[in-house]
Amino acid sequence: MAASMLLAGSARTVKRIPAAGRADRLPLSLPAGAHQRVFVLTPLGGTGYVEASRNGSLRSASSVHVHGDVRMTRMRARPIVPYHGTQRHRPLASARGILVLLAAWLSLLATALVVPFCQAATLLDVPLKPWTYFETNRDWTYTAIEKLVTAGVVGPWVLNTKPISRIEMARIVALAVRKIREDEVGRFTHRSDLEPVLYRLMEELAPELEALGIGRPNGEAGGLPWLALQPLWKVQARGAWAQDAEKPENSQGLSLASGWTGLLDFSSWLQVGDFLSGYIHPQFQVDEDDYEGRILEGYLKLKLWNLSILAGRESVWWGPGYHGAMLFNNNAPPLDQIRIGMAEPILLPWIFRYLGPFRAELLYARLESNRDHPNAMLGSWRIDMSPLPFFEFGFSRTVQFGGDGRPSLNPIDYLLVLFVSSDDRNSKYDTNQLYSLDGTFRLHDVDRVFPVTRDLVLYAELGVDDTCCNNILWPFKPGYLVGVYFPNFLRRENTELRIEWAATTSFSFTNSIYSNGISFKGYPIAHYIGAKGQDFYGRLTERLLPNLQVGLEGGFAKVGTTNISQVNLPREERWYVGIDSSYQPTKNLSFYVGYRYENRKNVDLATGQNEINHIVQFGITYSFPVWGAGQIGRPSPKAKDRN
Repeated sequence: MAASMLLAGSARTVKRIPAAGRADRLPLSLPAGAHQRVFVLTPLGGTGYVEASRNGSLRSASSVHVHGDVRMTRMRARPIVPYHGTQRHRPLASARGILVLLAAWLSLLATALVVPFCQAATLLDVPLKPWTYFETNRDWTYTAIEKLVTAGVVGPWVLNTKPISRIEMARIVALAVRKIREDEVGRFTHRSDLEPVLYRLMEELAPELEALGIGRPNGEAGGLPWLALQPLWKVQARGAWAQDAEKPENSQGLSLASGWTGLLDFSSWLQVGDFLSGYIHPQFQVDEDDYEGRILEGYLKLKLWNLSILAGRESVWWGPGYHGAMLFNNNAPPLDQIRIGMAEPILLPWIFRYLGPFRAELLYARLESNRDHPNAMLGSWRIDMSPLPFFEFGFSRTVQFGGDGRPSLNPIDYLLVLFVSSDDRNSKYDTNQLYSLDGTFRLHDVDRVFPVTRDLVLYAELGVDDTCCNNILWPFKPGYLVGVYFPNFLRRENTELRIEWAATTSFSFTNSIYSNGISFKGYPIAHYIGAKGQDFYGRLTERLLPNLQVGLEGGFAKVGTTNISQVNLPREERWYVGIDSSYQPTKNLSFYVGYRYENRKNVDLATGQNEINHIVQFGITYSFPVWGAGQIGRPSPKAKDRN
């Protein structure tokens, strides 16, 4: 994508205008007698707009204005004391050490309160669900954003703590546009393959980009109404036929019955000013024998400066994996939770600035009542940083504690259990503790030495459920995950390839006290393979047209359980291959169809119980435009133009 090109976009459309010194004709197709205003993002350092008549001739152009500064802002903060967690088989920490660790963590979260930003906007998270398809287990925008960061158009940035908000994604896109405009040396001249990705993101995130000043005539932030309501945002109808009952991995606890299954999903949202958002996602499911309705996701999210506080139910994914993770992913139904963290990455002061963009999150979730210790809790925290433009590093820690039948807890214990451990079985600090380490290398323009792909992503994650050798960090029988992602396989801009391998041990996700392990409603909260599992996964996709994609996937898995009493049972073995297609004929309408063949052995961990399964899935999603009557307090379009 050359620095000499012009990008044109508005809240509804995105157009490319070829860069000539002063082009007197624009590639616009308009009805007779009509003219159109097109907002322009120029490489000269700002925005403007032009008006074109039917034949596309230039009528007028405003002066060019510089966008608001969207760079990450350094802020003052107390120095952070690094802490790498603890594990079982160690004595109680000292009271002084506990206070230091708690103070360090609380001061880290407090730093988020002093970060200034150019403009706040909607707080909604991008769901870990493929509402409009083009991905199998999350929204397509996550892959598109990673493409921009991997190509070096934006970065460094932290992407392995999900979900990410729509406004943060819009800020990444705005930074990409700005960097392209400032490309005086022509570094991106040869990256025309990124144009379709950027256009699709600009169209999807147009409301947030407008709030940041992108696409407005004067380049100023568009602002938000004091109240916005979208009673119906997306509607998705899906159908599936399976020869035998199936639980598709990484599908938010979806269970398909033998025969036909139908699902209907809705989503709605509410925004109050620039500080409060609400989201709800009901789901209705019916099969040949039963039907049910549930609130799959729903939350209220408060933003105070750069501190985000979420209360409700939402899927979380910590780590770089695509087909699984060592602590949290979207395999199980979304957890009821309270999550506190940084709304967007920050830069720490002093020598800690060398950590690069930095993000921290603290999460408490309650598990179901139908388990060994009903209503047990999960307390988790994660830090994520990018000290180099091409490298991201994360550390996560999870503690399972409390529940009926365990010693009662005082309010302060909910913090202490994150850092304190005991081997006394009657102690409230005898808990189930896990941690993970993950790293990602994102390398661009590697085709000079590795002609298989233009860009390359390498990642790995280590999952630890116990330690040894009187050391709180040295892992004992850890699980791990490694993967590679080719964003432009064979140097083709529309071809992607992913290959991933994961393996766990008998210690992974299990515990002698919490015998159900790290699970929720029978689904592993972490990687779907459970304990003593293996997973080899590959996926190849090709965009045949800008709005048509075909995917081919396959792999082999040994699937276990998180229940410690079943660890030594035979693993269920799966060989599978599948094909799917996503099609988006209009901005508001998306279709999906897919088929999967599975050869399964030791089904449900029963020796000799084998079967062949055929699964067909199809779906349609309609995305409703923003409801104008629900925008209260927004300046009128005429007022915007006058400004």
